[in-house]
Amino acid sequence: DEDGNTALILAAYFGHKKIVKALLKKEGIDVNIADKKGNTALMRAAYKGHKEIAKALLEIKGIDVNAANKSGNTALIWAAYNGDKEIAEALLEKEGINVNAADKDGNTALILAADYGHKEIADALLEKEGIKVNAANNDGDTALISAIREGHKEIADALLKKEGIDVNAADKKGNTALISAIRERHKEIAEALLEK
Repeated sequence: DEDGNTALILAAYFGHKKIVKALLKKEGIDVNIADKKGNTALMRAAYKGHKEIAKALLEIKGIDVNAANKSGNTALIWAAYNGDKEIAEALLEKEGINVNAADKDGNTALILAADYGHKEIADALLEKEGIKVNAANNDGDTALISAIREGHKEIADALLKKEGIDVNAADKKGNTALISAIRERHKEIAEALLEK
């Protein structure tokens, strides 16, 4: 259509499982084709939380799990943002998944999971080799700062256990994890930070 949508992209977006499965059986179907905004069928399925469709797409040989739209969002970033554990875990099982991809604002899947309190996704990401626990978005927020600012103590605790975590990183306003914990009145987190 005029937005560059294909039948597969639209079926994935609207959750039409039978249509997606039928299309995936068509010889020569390009599962990586994107609309004008750069969204693929996998990204649309992840964005809308259509688990069965995302999993069916992930079974296709040659699927690009790291494709990013014009805003830098990947399927993993959408899954982390929406808190969709099943889709996130299915993506994390794929060889070559870029766990450190960032959107145009510099947010990684880990930063978003920490910010929105999606602990199971944060835990799954923290288990991945090569995860950059100190990555910061364009505002300087790290996963640790985001988790603390939003009061997600369990995620902050998990991050504090991760080797190499920088408890002294500061955002663009100069707020460190400790300053954020004190400002937000998270006494237990502040005490844990002081022990690091």
